[in-house]
Amino acid sequence: MWVAVIQFDQLKAVGLSLKMFQQAENPEDRPEDPYTWPILAWSPDRGSQGVCAINALLHFKVNLDPFFDLNHGAWDDEKNIISDMKEYSWLLMMLVAFNVFEGPWNTAERYSETVHAMQSLHCRVRPQDVPLFMEFSAEIIHA
Repeated sequence: MWVAVIQFDQLKAVGLSLKMFQQAENPEDRPEDPYTWPILAWSPDRGSQGVCAINALLHFKVNLDPFFDLNHGAWDDEKNIISDMKEYSWLLMMLVAFNVFEGPWNTAERYSETVHAMQSLHCRVRPQDVPLFMEFSAEIIHA
């Protein structure tokens, strides 16, 4: 799956495919200076999918420079700490609130109303005080 995502992202972003980074099977067909070989620098999550993708790319002779995303584990630790503090619902509400600013707006007035509503919510309300949020928080977690 990861390999397909990388392939699609590369084609979309710069018009390149993974074949550009594959080494020739026969060493004599490779450029003499390894510093001239095209290299793919990639930073996957340090989970089973990222590790499998790296192994697959190396198996297919992709010239790869992997560097694991070290922040992935830190984010998991932060979620666990917040959960231990019994504030996980607050975190979810803030994630939803912060993403409000990325939403589609058909008018500047609607954007302004939404920003004002979120600022007002931040000042006065806890997640437990918003029944609609609490009702859908389980679905937000698994989305």
